[in-house]
Formats: sequence, structure tokens, C-alpha cells
Amino acid sequence: MMKQLLITLLFIPFFTNAQTYMYVEANADTRTKTVSGGWKKSTIIDRSGRVIEGEVRGYLYKGDDVKSFRYRPGKDSKAVTYKADDCLQVFYDDLIIVSLPKNPKKPAGKRQFYITIYFGEHLSILQDPKAKVAEAQPNSFIMNEGQMLNLLAFKDNKIYKLSKLKFRKQIRKLLADSPEWTAKAADKKWLKYDNIYEVANFYNEAIKNK
Repeated sequence: MMKQLLITLLFIPFFTNAQTYMYVEANADTRTKTVSGGWKKSTIIDRSGRVIEGEVRGYLYKGDDVKSFRYRPGKDSKAVTYKADDCLQVFYDDLIIVSLPKNPKKPAGKRQFYITIYFGEHLSILQDPKAKVAEAQPNSFIMNEGQMLNLLAFKDNKIYKLSKLKFRKQIRKLLADSPEWTAKAADKKWLKYDNIYEVANFYNEAIKNK
């Protein structure tokens, strides 16, 4: 009996870590992503649509949110600063960052950067700079630690808030213009907040083939 107990206790950390790893992997798309301050081979598309290739790094931040980038053609070149008002998109490492109006009701107003979770022609999913993040209390454990509890959807030049709590209702209403997507969304095992990348991609493909 004691031998069985010891074996069980030895395996508890293994199974706990395995479960945590599997959940983190499944939850990867809804965890916060950040722009680093290291130079990376990257691309900037400026407001005129000009494609500028070279090395880019995050420069000014507010918390984890990047407010401006530094760009240089090469290591020995002079760097210049690009703010959200100067850009349409920044491709940094494996991230796509878009520049959109800070106030959606004022499209000609001041802009800010949004890190995309999914970038598509008809629908993009963005990180919400104001999103709350799931955190465990001291000496406790939660499966979705580090997960953003709300996201933003960019569709038809408008920004919509998607919360984890009301996700199914909000996304069904937003994407109801696609009968093919609506039929697919009847599957509750598929239409999940954690599955946002596939949910958004299916919509873009359905609209494209409409």
C-alpha cells in the first residue's frame, strides 16, 4: 500500500505539469503577446503604402503596449522612429501589428498600435490593450492563467469588443452575414473562445468563397 502511495505521489507533479502544458498550448492564441526591444529583421508599411524593410525594434511602451518603433536599414545605419500615425502595419518577428484609430468613432484622429491574434482580409482579431488577464491568487492555481479575458474584432472598419463570458453570443451576431460560418458555429465544441484563430479563419475563408 505504501509503495503504491509513493508511486502515485511521484506522478502527481508529472500529470499536473502535463495538463498545464496542454492547456497553455491550447490557450496560446488568447495569451498576451508583446513586442520586444531587440532588433529583428522586419517590415514597416507606412501610411502611403510604401514597404520599408530592414531592422526594427520596440521603442516606447506604455506597460507592455508598444507606442513606437525604431527602424534602421542595417546595423551601422542611423535609426528613425515610427509612431502609429506614421504606419499602416508593422511585421515584427512573428507578430503582425496594425495601426488603427485610437477612437473608432474618429477615423481621422490619433492612431495606436494593436497586436493581431489573427490577421485577415475581412476579419482580424486584436489584442485589447485594456484587457484584463486571468491571474491566480497566491498559493493557488488556475488553468487559464495568463489568458486575456477579452479581445477585439476588426470588421468593416469598425472595432468590436469580444468578452470570454459572452463570446458565443457576440461572435454569432458579428459574423451572422456568413450562412456557412453560422452553420459551422452550431458546433459548440468548435465555437470556443480558446479556438478564436480557427473561428476567425473559417469566417474569412467562407466570405472569400461566397
